[in-house]
Amino acid sequence: PNFLILDEPTNHLDIPAREAVEDALADYEGTILVVSHDRYFLDKVVDRVIELEDRDLVSFEGNFSEFWQARYRSVPGETGRVSTRGADRKKARVERAEQRADVASLERRIEEAEEQKLELEQQIGQAFESRDNREGRRLNRQLERVRTLLKDLYEQWAVKA
Repeated sequence: PNFLILDEPTNHLDIPAREAVEDALADYEGTILVVSHDRYFLDKVVDRVIELEDRDLVSFEGNFSEFWQARYRSVPGETGRVSTRGADRKKARVERAEQRADVASLERRIEEAEEQKLELEQQIGQAFESRDNREGRRLNRQLERVRTLLKDLYEQWAVKA
């Protein structure tokens, strides 16, 4: 089979399940017809939007946000039609794959930094319980660096995810 029809595929899914669906669909080589109110999901998986307009199908190359901007920024009377080109679709898939890899890398780094943060917090507590204030202060400075790193990583993740 190389044609899928999906109706609201992300309803009632938690984030990991949703991401698994996004990844599976991004790797799918066939055609997907998807109906969804989930704009985030649509931005992640579609590379063409087809709108039914006045009993006519209008094709927009790009994700849902690009379609929305083109549709509502266009001059009245312009249809916003864009031709479909296979090379553009392949390029879009490659870019999405690279973005997913970047996001996955950021998520791994965030997870490692969160673990390091928890470990440092425990060590700080132990240092102060044993009245080793010098070690506690040293660990606290290290913890602040990890918190700064986490803040930066989360900001990068928010932009890319």
